[in-house]
Amino acid sequence: MANSFNKMIDEKIIKRGKTSLLIPLDYIFFKEDFNRRVDNERYRTANEEFYQYMLSGGKVPNLEVIPRDEGGVWVVEGHRRTLMYRRLRDEAGKPVEFIKIEPFEGNDVDRIARIRTSNNQLSLTDYEEALLVRDLQNLNLSPDKIAEALHIPRYKVDNAIILISANNDVHQLVEEGVIDIPLAVERVKKFGENAGEILKVDADGAKEKGKKRATKSTAIPQFSAKKSRTVLELLSTDDFYTFITESDFIPNDKKMQVLEILDQYKDFEKENKGESADPGDSDKQLEIQD
Repeated sequence: MANSFNKMIDEKIIKRGKTSLLIPLDYIFFKEDFNRRVDNERYRTANEEFYQYMLSGGKVPNLEVIPRDEGGVWVVEGHRRTLMYRRLRDEAGKPVEFIKIEPFEGNDVDRIARIRTSNNQLSLTDYEEALLVRDLQNLNLSPDKIAEALHIPRYKVDNAIILISANNDVHQLVEEGVIDIPLAVERVKKFGENAGEILKVDADGAKEKGKKRATKSTAIPQFSAKKSRTVLELLSTDDFYTFITESDFIPNDKKMQVLEILDQYKDFEKENKGESADPGDSDKQLEIQD
């Protein structure tokens, strides 16, 4: 027989408080593999700070829960709070017995999404977010629906899907925080099964440079905007501009693209110097940022 809040109230397991429902701590359970927190140094440090906060009397919100058919409730939102309640009782000997709860409203997709939207004190890492993407993908949600449910940009979902399919050595490097997801995705796209080996080299290289984590900017050489501007400055001089215009070696379609860019650049430079750009070219202004 399915469990319910009304059933637990009738059985005196749940009590009605002045402002919320109350349930004994021992009737609160964690569903296996539901909460996607990674147990690392960051998580443990944050938990210790949170424990000290609650130990000193800090106030926390109610747990959001759903009925557990075997009895009691499953935690949807409030895993860290529940862990701290147990520590307060078992380690500090505090009289923690009845915990304030409120029913969670929503389906299985909403419950997974709540993990992402509820973390006000310790935000999820990008890797933990990627694990939620995998969970929602397993519920047959489209990438657009996943982005909507988790309130994250679509590109993050696409990156997570590629990461999810990568080998375990790639996952380990991202989970440890020595590689960021965009770099991992770039290497997986290019090197496939060998991406992990390349990423280890990237991580070592970042470490040698004093960086905690390897990113695309640290591992993959980028052509700077400053260099691009220098090329444009050279090509937009009268001699080069005339050469390009009169050249018979450059196909006309390519020539038109180059000349349009140069015209935009010249107008951009004129505006920066307070001069008037050519009429009708205001929609072609080129924005260059170092």
